[in-house]
Amino acid sequence: MSELKYRWGALRGQVADGFSAQPIVLLVDGQPIETSHPQWRGANKTHLKLRMPASVYDGEGHTLVVQAEDGTTASQAIELTAEELWHDRFDSNLTNAGGLKLSGWVQDAAEPEADVPLVYHFGESEVGPVELSQGRPAIYTRFGGNFQCGFSVRVPEQLLDREPQVARISSVETGVALKGGPHRFDLGTSIEDLASSARSRLFNARQVCWNNTENS
Repeated sequence: MSELKYRWGALRGQVADGFSAQPIVLLVDGQPIETSHPQWRGANKTHLKLRMPASVYDGEGHTLVVQAEDGTTASQAIELTAEELWHDRFDSNLTNAGGLKLSGWVQDAAEPEADVPLVYHFGESEVGPVELSQGRPAIYTRFGGNFQCGFSVRVPEQLLDREPQVARISSVETGVALKGGPHRFDLGTSIEDLASSARSRLFNARQVCWNNTENS
């Protein structure tokens, strides 16, 4: 029996083979409640992410157990206080989108339709707030909630140093960093990334030009 961990608004961890083949049931204090689109990863689909339903965030602590539909227990019981549930409730991801760009999304598991105030830090410097302004159809299709839950930001060139600096985007309310990373940037690596990106764009442009010539 596995021990799932609660982090970023979801239960996460590895379970035994076979559980992904049937619906998952979440027991809250012994009572089954509706689950929110479990996600399975790994070659054998044994790595589970199960976002917490909004009803779990009712200001009370809860004992959580994951079962298969046939009643087979998939995880040990997890006891979480109201404070623990509330503090880590932001489902999210942050990726290096290439060059000097970061891309990501965030939803509040307790209130998925709400905008989540974020702040961007680079190294020891606070860059400023992050606006949620990009639609994320895949996230919306799976979870509903705020369609405009995505964002992208650039690494401030003036803050780049030869020593790696960590880019971090966090919840303003809790200070919890978004899932993904840490993403480190330094002057040399960033120049190489930009040069590689420029070469790729140039190659693509030449290919389009060549194809247009061939087809004319």
